[in-house]
Amino acid sequence: MRTAEATPDEDSRPARAQGWWPAAAPGAEAVAAAQFLLAGIAWIITSDTRDDYDVSGFALGWIGFCCCLPVAPAVLGVVHALLLTKPAALLARAARHRTGLRRAYGEPAALLLLSAVPAALLACLGGVPYAYGWAAVAGSGTLPLLVGEWFRRRGTPERTRWARVGVGAAGASAVLFTVGVLGPGTFGFLAPYEPPLLGRDAYAGRWSGYGGAAVELRPDGRAVATRLRYQGVELEERSCSGAGTWTYRSAASGNGAEFPRREGVDLDIAGCPDVEALSVAGTRAEPEVYYVAGDPDGGGLFVLRRG
Repeated sequence: MRTAEATPDEDSRPARAQGWWPAAAPGAEAVAAAQFLLAGIAWIITSDTRDDYDVSGFALGWIGFCCCLPVAPAVLGVVHALLLTKPAALLARAARHRTGLRRAYGEPAALLLLSAVPAALLACLGGVPYAYGWAAVAGSGTLPLLVGEWFRRRGTPERTRWARVGVGAAGASAVLFTVGVLGPGTFGFLAPYEPPLLGRDAYAGRWSGYGGAAVELRPDGRAVATRLRYQGVELEERSCSGAGTWTYRSAASGNGAEFPRREGVDLDIAGCPDVEALSVAGTRAEPEVYYVAGDPDGGGLFVLRRG
């Protein structure tokens, strides 16, 4: 008499026989890789909607990003699973054995708990608000855990898991590229970024940035700079302070229609010879000014905001 075959479940046989990697959220690394791939594609197709501050180094970074796109998602997916979704699944399984907590509750709770650590790193190192970082990290692990549970219940082989996720990612990628191509003209969104036109009076006031950097543009044409940062000959970061004058520069006084120059102000500040001009960025509602001091390809981009 034949016995019914058990549904694949890590609780139905010793974990040592399965190995911890396939037993915990199987296929989570493939789903995470697909998420990184789609995020990269979305970043590419929306690149024209963001301000590159007219710095050529951003174009080089964009090319490098595209070169890494075919391989990087798979590597990041494995790292994501190793650091987040696999430990969350293992922690939920341990809680189930010890307390009887159902998997449907244990895995989300473990994911939220483990997401607190990278969220803290994002807040400390990147300045990301803690709640936003926590939600983003936990959200990135939600779909991999759900799909991993779906694969686990069906006992889907590893090759089949990657194939199914790959087909889904390919379809989603095609949709994203279609939206990226047709979006600006057909759907009326994803329009290219255009710097705002503010007029002379809008530049008068105080503009400040990171580390106490600030410049005050007075209505009478005088300017006072405080700890404006710039790059030295060896690309080391320095700062300067001084007083001088500023002159409004309209967008029409640029280099022609093909490469129009942004609206902004020209500076003549004693003690800050490396900071010669400020160009407009941001939006009309939330304007910014920026300057490039040093080699444009090596960085040296500094952004100031009103206030």
